[in-house]
Amino acid sequence: MKELTEGRGPGGGLGESREIMTPPDVPMTTEHRAQLRRHYPTLLDNMNTKYVLPVLVSFGVLTPAMEDDILHAGSGTRRDIARELLEMLPTMGDRAFAALCLGLRQGCKQAYLADMLETLPKAKTTAANAESRLKNKDEVIDMGLEIQVKKKDEIIKSLEAKLRHT
Repeated sequence: MKELTEGRGPGGGLGESREIMTPPDVPMTTEHRAQLRRHYPTLLDNMNTKYVLPVLVSFGVLTPAMEDDILHAGSGTRRDIARELLEMLPTMGDRAFAALCLGLRQGCKQAYLADMLETLPKAKTTAANAESRLKNKDEVIDMGLEIQVKKKDEIIKSLEAKLRHT
């Protein structure tokens, strides 16, 4: 049984990784910045930052001094603290976005906010896609008319045949 516990943390459990896999110097992607902007009002109103901040510090996204600055932003209300954090995060790189989502899931148990941030909006229809759809629609309409013409011809032939037999 000793072999099974070697290389494990205290209590025999596997040590938890405390690293976000994005290097610190990688800038935040435009998609992640857009997600923060898009969901800014919801995050501002709902995010419980006092539980998110320790997660950001533990992953090295924030220093304890930065955490202290954020906690004392404005009048110190939850909204002021959230506003300060949300204004700071886009300048901190993609690691900050990943750590925020993790903090929302683990720190304050607000997975719905993390899900919201991680769900990218549906791509907007580009002009090329729209033109392609219109061409396909025209083809379908043309095929529909062609089918109608064929049916009309078949009906006429059928009626003519019936008239000949009478």
